[in-house]
Amino acid sequence: MEERTVQSVGDLERLGRSFERHLRAENKSPKTVTTYGDSVSQLREYLAREGITSAGEVGREHIEGFMEHILEKRSAATASVRFRALQQFFRWLVDDEHMDTDPMAKMKVPFVPAQPVPIRTEADLKALLATCRSRTLEDRRDEAIIRLLVDTGMRRGELLGMACEDVDLDVGVVTVLGKGRRRRQVPVGAKTNRALDRYHHLRAQKAPGQATQAFWLTGRGCPLQESGVAAMLNRRGVRAGLGRVHAHLMRHAFAHTWLSEGGTEGDLMRRGGCHQGSGSPSRRRKRSPDAAPYSFTPSGRRHQRERPLLHPVQAHNQVRRQPHARRLRPPGVSLGR
Repeated sequence: MEERTVQSVGDLERLGRSFERHLRAENKSPKTVTTYGDSVSQLREYLAREGITSAGEVGREHIEGFMEHILEKRSAATASVRFRALQQFFRWLVDDEHMDTDPMAKMKVPFVPAQPVPIRTEADLKALLATCRSRTLEDRRDEAIIRLLVDTGMRRGELLGMACEDVDLDVGVVTVLGKGRRRRQVPVGAKTNRALDRYHHLRAQKAPGQATQAFWLTGRGCPLQESGVAAMLNRRGVRAGLGRVHAHLMRHAFAHTWLSEGGTEGDLMRRGGCHQGSGSPSRRRKRSPDAAPYSFTPSGRRHQRERPLLHPVQAHNQVRRQPHARRLRPPGVSLGR
């Protein structure tokens, strides 16, 4: 084992907590802090079984052993996430003078093979929406969520981060907070806009006294969580006879449809909130060998084809030009019909 000079050796648990404080001080998103913190915790638990509790004892061979352990139980994509998180952790240890040598300096990220994703068809979408036919708050909400995911390709976290003020029904634009804390405005189709309007109208009637501005609520009036969206999509998928359905399938389907109808990858990346350095959409649209032809049609496809992608500044100016633009009011305030 190569020798490493340690100027300030502390146990990994304490350094892990310090690292999380460092991330919060840099204004990293809560999800980033959680992901990085979980990665360090899993490494610490693995090293404890090997009898290592101090940063000064960690070498490349230990991290390679940990990555091998992850790959035995989880996917290559998960191993890649853990690797990149640990890279940041050890760089911080060196920068903060807890270590002089980064044991991951010459390590390479695990290879992640492309995994073809089955493409949901238009019939699948209709089957999902058919499970949301009642007038209850949950069915109105779930229909709006499904249409919005398919129509825009937004991420689950972006969906759940929406507040009432982020939805402009008159202009047909939704503002979301994407990766890297980047806000963008996403146009929606007419059917999706109608589903959003119907849900919010019922939401205001069912939860007039709620103080929360979270747009998506449970039947009890609490903000909807990621686990709630995952459970809802799985439940709807089972009822529709489709099996497991998750939000990222909608994002894949959106990318397929956009490109198959002649859209450019550049516009797709901007629409989907992929900044420079992100993976190309072409990686996401690798098709399963037995996938159906490109027939998955998001609601409002004509709207997407006829209405060009709004640049954030243009969208902002268009909203300002609407003299009676109707932003969603707080719950309990009537919108009118």
